[in-house]
Amino acid sequence: MKTSSSSAVALRKGGEDGWANVLTRVRLAGYHHTITRHGTPAALLVPVQWHKSAGGVVSDTVDAEAASRGLKDLVDRAYGGAQLGVTYRDDGVVAVAVGPEWYASVTTSPGELPPPASS
Repeated sequence: MKTSSSSAVALRKGGEDGWANVLTRVRLAGYHHTITRHGTPAALLVPVQWHKSAGGVVSDTVDAEAASRGLKDLVDRAYGGAQLGVTYRDDGVVAVAVGPEWYASVTTSPGELPPPASS
């Protein structure tokens, strides 16, 4: 599985680790992306099919543009246990934001959890 990670600050700033690029990597290349706060995993953005096959259930949805503007809320809700489907244009849910505890509980080995970003 392909993994990447960045801080919530980097996601807001844009560029290579910005929201648009990360969402594209998750939806089109199947990446699992860890969003960190202070070097600690706070949420993960995972592909829809992987989430479904891992037994996940989307509890709410948020538009990608709104998620970008309200990143703190998205991360807080995922960290708190919500499994949030991120919708993109007319494509429906294209990625799912989950908390690190849920992610760790469905992966088969600790090595499958992407390492935190070093920023």
